[in-house]
Amino acid sequence: MYVRLMITLAVMAVAWAALTLMRRRQGILANRASQGFNTASNIPAIVYFWSEGCSVCKGTQKPILERILGEYGKERLTLTAYNIDEAPEVAKEWGVRTLPTTFLLDSAGTIRHANNGLVVPESLRKQLEQMIIL
Repeated sequence: MYVRLMITLAVMAVAWAALTLMRRRQGILANRASQGFNTASNIPAIVYFWSEGCSVCKGTQKPILERILGEYGKERLTLTAYNIDEAPEVAKEWGVRTLPTTFLLDSAGTIRHANNGLVVPESLRKQLEQMIIL
């Protein structure tokens, strides 16, 4: 029993370390990519990665993002969506590993939040509030 517990803890530690390294790498890549992102408008942006084969992307995440964009208005928030099937090089440049992936950039083009997987409206609103765009 003790051996199983130790093995389980070791596996969990390795998984946690791998996840941390993957997120760190994604952050580095995304920050590099966002430097070239168009921030001429000087308003916060959502950069969204999706795929035709991702039902959560099309059926859940996209409507959420469109609703949030409608709430804030295009004069206070922009949305740029990339279909990774059509732009795989952009997804690679941003370090996208899961779908959907959503980045929130402040008005200077700095990434403030990276969401891997589905992000619910309440979380998006909190993240946007932290960026002081209300």
